[in-house]
Amino acid sequence: MKAAEDKCNEVLRHSPDFMQAWFLKAKILFYTDRKKEAIKLLKKIKIKFPSFVDGKLFLAKALIETDQLEEANKLLYNLSQDNGNDYRVYRLYSQIAKKKKDLKRNLDYQKKAEQCLEESAMVFLDLASVYRNFGLHEISRSYLEKAEKLVANKEAKKVILSCMEEHK
Repeated sequence: MKAAEDKCNEVLRHSPDFMQAWFLKAKILFYTDRKKEAIKLLKKIKIKFPSFVDGKLFLAKALIETDQLEEANKLLYNLSQDNGNDYRVYRLYSQIAKKKKDLKRNLDYQKKAEQCLEESAMVFLDLASVYRNFGLHEISRSYLEKAEKLVANKEAKKVILSCMEEHK
C-alpha cells in the first residue's frame, strides 16, 4: 500500500487537479487504518470537487465507520436531494440505523435501496430491447437475466420472464 500511496503523491505533484488520484489516496489512507487522515482528505475532495458523488459517498461510509453518525446523516441528506434514486445513499442510511440499533429504519432504508435497484433494472430492459432489435438475441437475453435479478416485484418479474421466453 505504501507504493500505491507514493504513486498517488507522485501523480498529484504533477497533476494536482486529478480527482481520481486524490480519491485513491483517501481510500489508501482509510484502508490502512488512517481513517482520520482519510476523512480530512475526503472533506477536502468534497470541497474541491463538489459534484464528485463517489467521494461524498465514501466520506459518508468513513464517517459511519468512525461513529460520526450525525455528520454522515447530514451528508447523506444532502446527497439524497440530488441523488434520490441512488441505492448507495439508502444503503448507507441503513448502516447508520443499524449502528443505532434501529431495526425498523434499517429495514426501511434497505427496502428503499431495493426499490432504487428495481428502477435501475429498466436500463437492462432497455438494453435488452436494443440488442434484440439488432438481432443479438443471446446478448439481449443476458440483459433480461440481469434485470430479472434486480427485480423483487412478482408482477414485474413475470413480464421479464415472459420476454425471456420469447428469446428462446
